[in-house]
Amino acid sequence: MHPQKSFFRSFVVVILMCLAASLILRAARGAIAVPPVSFTSPADYTTGTLPFANATADFNGDHILDIAVVNYSSNNVSVLLGNGDGTFQPQRVYAVGTEPAAIVTADFNGDGVPDIAVADEIGRTIAVLINKADGTGTFKPAVLYPAGQAPRGIVAGSLRNNGIMDLVVANNLGGNVTVFLGKGDGTFQPGVNYNADVNPKSVTLGDFSNNGILDIACANHNTNDVSILMGNGDGTFKPAVNYPVGTDPRHVVTYDFNKDGKLDLATANGGESTVSILYGNGDGTFQPQVKYTASASPRWLAVADYNNDGQLDIATSNYDARNVSVLLGTGSSVAGDAFNAPTNYVVGNNPTGLVAGDFNGDGLPDIAVTVGGLPTSPNTIMAVLLDDPAAVSPTSVKFPAQVLGTPSAAQSVTLSNSAPNALAISGMAFSGAAAGEYSQTNTCGTSLSGNSSCTINITFTPKSINTRNAILTITDSAPGSTQTVAISGVGTAASFSPGSLTFAPQTVGTVSAPQTITMTDVSGNTALTLTGISITGTNASDFAQTHNCTGTLGPKKSCSINVTFKPSATGARTAAVSVTDSGGGSPQTIPLSGAGQ
Repeated sequence: MHPQKSFFRSFVVVILMCLAASLILRAARGAIAVPPVSFTSPADYTTGTLPFANATADFNGDHILDIAVVNYSSNNVSVLLGNGDGTFQPQRVYAVGTEPAAIVTADFNGDGVPDIAVADEIGRTIAVLINKADGTGTFKPAVLYPAGQAPRGIVAGSLRNNGIMDLVVANNLGGNVTVFLGKGDGTFQPGVNYNADVNPKSVTLGDFSNNGILDIACANHNTNDVSILMGNGDGTFKPAVNYPVGTDPRHVVTYDFNKDGKLDLATANGGESTVSILYGNGDGTFQPQVKYTASASPRWLAVADYNNDGQLDIATSNYDARNVSVLLGTGSSVAGDAFNAPTNYVVGNNPTGLVAGDFNGDGLPDIAVTVGGLPTSPNTIMAVLLDDPAAVSPTSVKFPAQVLGTPSAAQSVTLSNSAPNALAISGMAFSGAAAGEYSQTNTCGTSLSGNSSCTINITFTPKSINTRNAILTITDSAPGSTQTVAISGVGTAASFSPGSLTFAPQTVGTVSAPQTITMTDVSGNTALTLTGISITGTNASDFAQTHNCTGTLGPKKSCSINVTFKPSATGARTAAVSVTDSGGGSPQTIPLSGAGQ
């Protein structure tokens, strides 16, 4: 065999072995530990028919985020003004072009108030709605501009670095993007087309070469790639360079995911269940994609730090799965480790447009998603999921058998606030059948600072035998309003003293002096029925017992169990006395230990 061919074949084998080892190590490592995130159940708001995409901005100047939604079948935009607590007012509707599919907000006329631009896919226009800027969050009638063939994606930015907002539109059937240069008064020059690849669905802007000039990235559905068009700084662009991504990319966004000062790309691959990450080199080029699993047919992306750990996370709307996935960023620079496996939240049929924003002012990003991508009911819904910063751990507490009327050792529950803002705590209370048998002390007070936690210590003092259940409810200002801890314990009337026996070192094969366990029925009015006393455990044969506990044990009465130790081998020897009775929590066990020598 030719030496070069032999070397090449060996080289390929080594590469494949390394790749396989990497995948095995990744599987063995599993998820990288990051702070968790939790969202409330979705709250639904009425929109127009077939809501398809959304955007968020403060339209009425009250420092509260509002949401605008494009409605594909009703040919209009719904504007829902925020109340500041995560809820929204009923929609106001504005007519636009035919079958709008994308939306962006920006200040197009330089008055400091966000306006709206929409891509009308079937109408082949863009619609611009100028904010009235009177504090009402209302808009002037839409002005339409001719666009390309089936405009499907839209983005705004200052392409000439003059502070004037321009628009870039991805033309689904044109194989190109259209650039509309703004005049600064809310109007735009005629569009200029630049070739991309086949069926561009989405477009974003970023400075990919770190030269202070915005460049274009658009996701091309039918060629499974992203086109990069480098900006010249005057609103014109160089020919496209294409980079492969997953199957049927539907949405593209740009962020610096690995914090190296270079913009990266992420695509939602609607033809498979993945998100592609392409790390930027800082010179306008990108590294090969790294894929992460989402759920079935991801359509939109919303990037934010959902768990407030300083790392960017990715949310996806999954058209075929009826849910939103959240992939938490780990901060790892190892390929395949940058995001953990998704957590999914059900939102309804065919979710599409997705946007993140702090809708309730707690400092954490929430999610709004349009629901109902097919023309079947219900298809007039926008769902809002609020990021819930309050969490308790553990969420359930179980106490072992506890003698009636005696307090247990405390068990601790941690209440955490992952938001940067303080969490107001208005109450803690027990409910349920045995609520009166539990008590708590805590370090939480009435306000829990941002990014902090406090401790709740729970004590069990049973009043009746057998299982005793309750719920601890913590009421606070988190979106979920309450956190709950399920509590259970077992009350018993059978008291044993001492609670364990330890024998001194004993020569192998010899019998120790007996030690006595006193069993007492602590109840005031019910006799215990005794059905069995035995030695159980690892070295049960090394211990023996005799007792005078037979039949029944009357209220407030006691009996004795005498235990001896005869080790069969050197070293530690363990077992337990097991007592079966009607006192609750049966069988009760009393640990035994000793050492053979």
